[in-house]
Amino acid sequence: MIGYVYVTITDDECYYIGQHKASSFDKAYKGSGKLLKGRIITDCRILDQAETIEELHQKERYWIHRCGSKMGNKCLNLGLRASNGSQLVYVNLNTKEAYYDVGFVADKFKICKSTVSNWINRFGSEPRAFKKLKRGKKLKDYQRELMYNWVVMSIRDYFRVKDFNVK
Repeated sequence: MIGYVYVTITDDECYYIGQHKASSFDKAYKGSGKLLKGRIITDCRILDQAETIEELHQKERYWIHRCGSKMGNKCLNLGLRASNGSQLVYVNLNTKEAYYDVGFVADKFKICKSTVSNWINRFGSEPRAFKKLKRGKKLKDYQRELMYNWVVMSIRDYFRVKDFNVK
């Protein structure tokens, strides 16, 4: 075993799902979630084990989403995110492609992650870089593609939309 997925339960019956890279269950480790700070932890249990890092990340995402769908606001994972990914999902509205990691989108266009973040649409607001664009300046292909065909949303909003295929 390379690591395990655990659930930490607080005194107010809230749940935090995380992963810990260890060869066996560490009873002293209770989690590192920001929303756990200042709470009284009553229990910590192992949910799943993994043999590879990829499997560990995948299982952690599964359990986070399961907790979020069953427990709602009682799930303390910020934005329902897995630790190696993002609290956001990057979605192409034309092809229905969706990615947890901004790195996949950046690699696709051969640009850096911060450029993706500056040009991609967010629900309720236009891209940050668009506001700084000089009038009359022509958009580059990747800028146009990110602005008009891609959107970023929270994982919670993403799972409300059923017809996308996340990768």
